[in-house]
Amino acid sequence: MKDRRARNILWASGLLYLTAQFITLGIHPFIHSDEVWLASLSRAMVQERSLSATEDVFVLTPRYPHALKTAYHLVQAPFLAVSWSPWAARLPSLLASLALLYLLWRISGLLNITGPLRLLVLFLTAMNPQFLYLSHLARQEMLLMLMFSWALFLKLSNRPGWMTALPLAAAVFVHPNAFIIAAGIGSMY
Repeated sequence: MKDRRARNILWASGLLYLTAQFITLGIHPFIHSDEVWLASLSRAMVQERSLSATEDVFVLTPRYPHALKTAYHLVQAPFLAVSWSPWAARLPSLLASLALLYLLWRISGLLNITGPLRLLVLFLTAMNPQFLYLSHLARQEMLLMLMFSWALFLKLSNRPGWMTALPLAAAVFVHPNAFIIAAGIGSMY
């Protein structure tokens, strides 16, 4: 009986957390200039149906797009094709943060963290102000955290090195500076 009650409380808490996240996604925090720039570039790619599209902001000077960070725009573009809004632009980050919480749950299990301590790890991460802030920004950070955590999960699951390297390599196409972190992590293998 006690286990069932605890499970119900856990599910209710999770549902409340999800509801609060989806309700506040478009209004908290205030929009950052990078969000507009990245969303505008994703939108231009959708409208022109070309990955070589550039932002409308830079029409006065010639602009040459690069392939690094294309993966981020490919993730964000379908949401912006449905709705040109802060909510749609930020939804990939929120979904990545939810997947990251699940992955953290799995990683903590692989590290033999069990019971209430495992829940505490998840709760402290989910309620961390920086985590909440980044999960509500239309930027690459949450996708990068997900990819790096996925690489850690694969490593802890004793997968082959090449398989662990895939999310690290893909991270470079989410943000070019991920190469610095990916190279550091890759050197440990």
